[in-house]
Amino acid sequence: MTLQVKLWGPHATAFDKIGEGEIVELKNVHIKMDRSGTHLEGALHEDRHYPHRVNVVSMQNKYRDPRVYELERRKETHMMAVRSREQRGMVKQSRKTTRLADIENNERRLYKTPSGVECELPFVNAMYKSRVRVVDFWPENLEDFSKSLDNPEFNDVHEEDQTQSSTTYTALSTGTQRWEWHFCLLVEDAKHPPGAKSPVRIPLLVFDKDAECLLCLDATDCNSLRKDERTLNQLREKLFILWGNLHELKSREGDLLDEAVISQHSSKAFDCCIKETGAATGPEPGMVGAEMEPSYQRIYHIHGTTIRG
Repeated sequence: MTLQVKLWGPHATAFDKIGEGEIVELKNVHIKMDRSGTHLEGALHEDRHYPHRVNVVSMQNKYRDPRVYELERRKETHMMAVRSREQRGMVKQSRKTTRLADIENNERRLYKTPSGVECELPFVNAMYKSRVRVVDFWPENLEDFSKSLDNPEFNDVHEEDQTQSSTTYTALSTGTQRWEWHFCLLVEDAKHPPGAKSPVRIPLLVFDKDAECLLCLDATDCNSLRKDERTLNQLREKLFILWGNLHELKSREGDLLDEAVISQHSSKAFDCCIKETGAATGPEPGMVGAEMEPSYQRIYHIHGTTIRG
């Protein structure tokens, strides 16, 4: 099980000294549902009574602590079971990749009514594994990759419609704006199918927890991206691993890239999970009364993928 815990105040500073793989003790962690209402997450906030108290404690050298001993014992038992399954050939096979053309033309969207009429759903809730490369992105400026959740032009979810988790998050963040990574990647198959005249490309939205998972960076104030070169460089370096020299090409050639320019970029192929969902876009124009049902737009977004490096 993996649980994301956000650290605030002195706890975040203390965690900079913790190395990957270390055992740590976290005290007074507030557990809640995330804004989507689908996953648990934790938050470790500054102690109001003792603002300098740090509740992140390394247990790496405390082997005499019975909790550390028990944790190490359970870990070793688990790893022995994994190695045993590997030796018996019981390791779960890796999921096959799906071409983008097959994602766009998913047969699961087709169905027949009881009267035999063939219909097509606007979308299905599905996830795919694909091997892709990035050929374009939006917005053009990296400084605009962060959006304020308190901006009604970006976030139109009303206060009364928010989940309990988002309301709790707002209460815990009184006096500060909330920010979210939000950008789009245009991707194509890493290897074009034989006989294909032009590559199939689909836009992948990257936002919220999946964006933080991809970048391994917490969303930051867009003003910080404009004023703090260090923060912007962190984002730029992460994305360079993903799309190579694409940002430099766009800066030189302008927002619209032609095929000749796209062929020059150095983005690497990578495996990612693509999630298909739908978003209500409102009733069709001219509809009245009972016919005023919302139409839906199919949306693809990246999910559960992390840039390593």
